[in-house]
Amino acid sequence: MRETGGREVSADMTTHWGRGRTKSVRYDLFKQLLNRVVGYRLNSALRSVLYQTGARLPSCPNLTSRSGRVSTCFHANMAAPSGGGDTGTGNDQIIALGSVLLNNFVYERVRRYGDSEAEVTRSQLGGVELCDPNHKRLGQCLQQIGDELDGNVQLQSMVNDPALQPTQEVFMKVAREIFSDGKFNWGRVVALFYFACRLVIKAITNKIRDIIRTIISWTMSYIQEHVINWIREQGGWEGIRSYFGTPTWQTIGVFLAGVLTTVVVIRKM
Repeated sequence: MRETGGREVSADMTTHWGRGRTKSVRYDLFKQLLNRVVGYRLNSALRSVLYQTGARLPSCPNLTSRSGRVSTCFHANMAAPSGGGDTGTGNDQIIALGSVLLNNFVYERVRRYGDSEAEVTRSQLGGVELCDPNHKRLGQCLQQIGDELDGNVQLQSMVNDPALQPTQEVFMKVAREIFSDGKFNWGRVVALFYFACRLVIKAITNKIRDIIRTIISWTMSYIQEHVINWIREQGGWEGIRSYFGTPTWQTIGVFLAGVLTTVVVIRKM
């Protein structure tokens, strides 16, 4: 017997679920749980802050962005040390690919935001994009998770609170709260990406675009200082796909166990 989101689920029920339900039904439930769990964790972090603040890859051609500027494809060897030998799971590779994944995540989420005044070019994000098919699939996975979080009304209410301005103090308080119990999983990493993205959108709408790359730098610096060893142990960023790509009760149970915590806060008056 184990608990999932406050409800107890027996092993028999888990087995019955796997045998008696279709894949589409299980996936729909997985998305609902993903939205609830990751959203809950980020909600908790935001509430706390508001209260306190009052494999070497084949070459690919350069592509031209919508702004007409040349956008460079990301290659694994961009971050490889002289002499090669890095397969994509070394620290340099993890940070390099993570930065491009975050840039791509921000770029696509701003496009989905639907505000003509909230636009960003790839050049403003560093001019590097995902071209390798495996990296693109990672990016698509992140976007699907972002779409789910966008649909969380409570989370959106918290993110849009005017007290959450794009400052380093706010970012660091949220980042620390997300990992406050010292546990790591992909849900929390994505939550950090998502919050950074929303700070970028705030910076754009507030017409302080010069801070966009700075927000991304805060995010990757935090990952480098606190999360990179865990990511390396998972085999690199590819773990995102395998983690979220298996909508089974077993995976969800591990996910819930690693993410859900009890944070008692009082919402800002």
